[in-house]
Amino acid sequence: MKKLFTIICVTLLSVGVFAQVETEAGTFIMQMGGDGISFSSSSVTSMDGIGDTDLDDVLDKQSTSTFGINTMAGFFVADGLAIGLRFASSSSTTVIEYASDAPFEDPDDVVATSMTIAPVVRYYFGESGVWSQVSYGFGSTGDGDNDTEEPSFSELGFGAGYAISLNDYVSLNPYLVYKLQTSTVKDGGVDKDFEEADLVTKSGVFAFGLSLNVHLGR
Repeated sequence: MKKLFTIICVTLLSVGVFAQVETEAGTFIMQMGGDGISFSSSSVTSMDGIGDTDLDDVLDKQSTSTFGINTMAGFFVADGLAIGLRFASSSSTTVIEYASDAPFEDPDDVVATSMTIAPVVRYYFGESGVWSQVSYGFGSTGDGDNDTEEPSFSELGFGAGYAISLNDYVSLNPYLVYKLQTSTVKDGGVDKDFEEADLVTKSGVFAFGLSLNVHLGR
């Protein structure tokens, strides 16, 4: 195992030394990641807080599947300096089926969608492979329910990563990102006088990602 780990590390370092992707002015960059194209599925296996009732007495099935895509395209306006546009979209479907003897009818499947568009500015520090970026995105989520206001959100993101060059055109990029997110539901809350007011939620998100970048020179 130690030998395998050593070989992998040496290989990655060698690739980074002998191949350097283009970051010169006029180069196009395309990115898939952190999650690129993804699919996930989850199901409820237990539930507490329903008295002495077992989950099987209430639910026959509750599952959620999610499909997402996260990509970015950009252009180097100067050596090492790229501007781009990130696009992220996801769709999740939640299915609930009650037990046959439960006094409920199965609800319709709930489909929720989310879409984010974010301008990005990224800078590569010489030929070190290290880069940093800042982005400001905005988007919305929805579940198709016309009776409720759909939340909108904005996010200010700061990221840093390292381009491991696989050849002259492709690099693998591990990176870290921190986002300041603000979600707003119009008339979704109340003020101190119990009058309708926007419900605003602010949060911080820290994440690790891995992307595959393609650099296309002139």
